[in-house]
Amino acid sequence: MYTYRILGGKEKFFHLYSAFYNASSDYYMASKCYEAKVVGALFCNGSARNNCGRNRFQCGSRIMKTVLFVCVHNAGRSQMAAGFMKELGAGKVEVLSAGSAPKDSINPVAVEAMAEVGIDIANNKPKILTNEAVIESDVVITMGCGDTCPFYPGKRYEDWVLEDPAGKGIETVRLIRDEIKSRVENLLSEII
Repeated sequence: MYTYRILGGKEKFFHLYSAFYNASSDYYMASKCYEAKVVGALFCNGSARNNCGRNRFQCGSRIMKTVLFVCVHNAGRSQMAAGFMKELGAGKVEVLSAGSAPKDSINPVAVEAMAEVGIDIANNKPKILTNEAVIESDVVITMGCGDTCPFYPGKRYEDWVLEDPAGKGIETVRLIRDEIKSRVENLLSEII
């Protein structure tokens, strides 16, 4: 076991695979790592690494939450939700999106609806849902993809029942967009 100095001057003993300290339900990275010659190393999924995912964590700071938005095609709802989360989260949340059967491109009407509120998703590319994306995430929001999303204990799952914007006109997509924004705002208020 190794000693890690935790924020606030507290010291706890951890096995090498556990560099997190739970204090009042907030998780903190060890600010300094002693022994083992792993100074500055970050820990993720049981292994010491120079970085974790896309540098989600910074030694000595609060852990950033990762939110994954999943819909069938990753071309409308999940892309709009991810766009809002990135914009409203202002760098405080890591955002992922994926689809169980992704399309080749983003729904142009969804792109138009998001552009109306100043968010550009035009260059996003639909991505396939992977186990790794779910494992990396703290919160998984599904939108009509049913049981195709893998379940891992310890994660927060929500299913948002939203109309699919595929094939809909701009008026309908605006309503879907506004509902997504409201839900993202509520979620954001709960996780940061």
